[in-house]
Amino acid sequence: MIDKLTCQVGSSRLPASCKRMRNSSDRDKRLQGALDAVDDAFFGKSPKDRFDVDRADLAAHASELKALNQRIQQLDEYYSRAVAELKASLRD
Repeated sequence: MIDKLTCQVGSSRLPASCKRMRNSSDRDKRLQGALDAVDDAFFGKSPKDRFDVDRADLAAHASELKALNQRIQQLDEYYSRAVAELKASLRD
């Protein structure tokens, strides 16, 4: 039986049983990644479907980005004024 309290990740001296657990965990992650890749290859979208984007979605996204850009510019101007006012008040 493995004593889980003595298996510390930061410890430089791990018992062999803990190293085996860590390696099997890494192997499980690699296997899961490989299974996900196979699943995407057989059942996922084709590359054409992934890159075939609706023009209406692009236009909506572009308008959202323009609105965000305007908001960022407004905030930048506000913060610039606020910093200038603070600097002026500290000089007095």
